[in-house]
Amino acid sequence: SSSALSAAHTATIGAEKGALPSLFDVLAQESLTSSLRPAANFLFKVLARMNPERWGGCSQWSEELFALFDLLLQHHYLKNYGASFSENFYGMKRVIVSSHRFASFGGTRLRSILLLVAWPYFKGKLEALHERITEQLQYLRPRSDEPVSLKLKRIFLKLWPWLKTIFSALGFLMQLSYAMNWSTTHSPAQWMSGTRLERLTPEDLAAFEMQPLHHAAGILPRLWRFFVSMPGVLSRLFGYSLFLLQFVDLFYNSDLGAQLAKQTSIGRVLKAPHKLLSEEEVMSLETSKCPICMCKRVNDTALTCSGYVFCFACIDTYVKKESRCPVTGLPATSASLVRIFTSPS
Repeated sequence: SSSALSAAHTATIGAEKGALPSLFDVLAQESLTSSLRPAANFLFKVLARMNPERWGGCSQWSEELFALFDLLLQHHYLKNYGASFSENFYGMKRVIVSSHRFASFGGTRLRSILLLVAWPYFKGKLEALHERITEQLQYLRPRSDEPVSLKLKRIFLKLWPWLKTIFSALGFLMQLSYAMNWSTTHSPAQWMSGTRLERLTPEDLAAFEMQPLHHAAGILPRLWRFFVSMPGVLSRLFGYSLFLLQFVDLFYNSDLGAQLAKQTSIGRVLKAPHKLLSEEEVMSLETSKCPICMCKRVNDTALTCSGYVFCFACIDTYVKKESRCPVTGLPATSASLVRIFTSPS
């Protein structure tokens, strides 16, 4: 493998700076990398459910099994192609900043493996540890005589969110610098590895002893590229959908959204109140049940605009939030609630 890459080195060494991939390609390969772990965990869970006696331990040790698989995968691609799996999949290579050579030798490959495999593994373990300590200490108030281990846990609870925030902010600034062509590295991990990403050239592909399947021509390689890229595409679509939902929720729950909705309703004929619950279903309920929680009413309360009777807690919460009757949709406020008191029999 080293002899095969040496021919490509001659073209790379002479250039001060190769063609850098776009930020979108870089983020796409990172998305592919992050989608491999959930896909592997899902596979381990399926195997454990299909045959608990044989594969039951896969679910318990899923993180360690994936770390081992990721180690072998990244080592293979770094050694033979000078890039991680996802970087090679998107047509990139790692080049040592100081020597402009493939990052497939010695200490550079070791640093890349540590940052590609070990850091995500330990980061996940620290996240899980943070969640466990949070649940453990959420009801315990600090005391002066508490043991040292408990004090260290409280220090970790305070420091870990700050460290993540600093690392994320640094990553955002480096991505911004990369997009503005102010920097050749897009992430702190890339900078710590001493490498930068460049596009693979035809000479690089010709120098490989065996080309990866996703770089070959034909129907089968195309199907393989489509299959491998699907988790990354779906994860990005899911992220965009969540962003859109958050934007719509923020718009409709903000003062600006309420003001715009009021302006658009001016001069428009209002429709009849929408029946949130079918009146036929409400009438078929037992007379002692609440139309909201469908359980026996507690603290009977009537809504004057419609005449229906609910639990006080149910209708008070609903009216404060929705400002209408849950059955007829007629406008209602807290002043429309009338408590019903019955004398003991």
